[in-house]
Amino acid sequence: MSNPKQIPVGTRFGRLTTIGEVYLKADASRPWSYGAVMCQCDCGAEPIEVKASSLRSGNTKSCGCQRKDANARGTKTFPVGTQFWCLVTIGEVHMNIDGKPCVLVRCDCGRSEPFLIRTSALLRTTRPTRSCGCAHLSDVPIGTRFGHQVTISLLRSESRDDGKPNEVLVDVRCDCGSDRPVLVKNLLNGDSTSCGCVKDHFA
Repeated sequence: MSNPKQIPVGTRFGRLTTIGEVYLKADASRPWSYGAVMCQCDCGAEPIEVKASSLRSGNTKSCGCQRKDANARGTKTFPVGTQFWCLVTIGEVHMNIDGKPCVLVRCDCGRSEPFLIRTSALLRTTRPTRSCGCAHLSDVPIGTRFGHQVTISLLRSESRDDGKPNEVLVDVRCDCGSDRPVLVKNLLNGDSTSCGCVKDHFA
């Protein structure tokens, strides 16, 4: 392929306009070259290199902005102050670094700092997130025993930066006398029954 099939400069393909002639570019994964051309997108982004075949087939129509715009139009939004069970939104819906719609919320329990959560976790019909983690764990009173440990505080939540529900912790006192914070889920599922002293005793 010594002379690639040309596309006239100024030809439009969706949001892209060719701004140069088609040239050959080596393909590192194959023993042949392909035709490429520089294009300018209507959104004003920097010119991009596109395979000529992708333009002709219609597979490439923008620099990527068209898909982003479509995702933004499909993003569910709701006003600040919208209540989702124990959670209330205190910010606008926006995209996180992964391109997922998130929103800042506060839990009615007052035990946790406001945290970021994906809107899909609030809107899903199967097991939606309804609180900072306190709602389904609020029935663990001080003095509850889990193996060799006894709870000595109320539950509290720690914020996470990944948009997932907060981790719920509680302070416990082991029969050996040591105090430490423990994830409540580890107490409930039996993964934490002591501070480690029982295992050390039998080691």
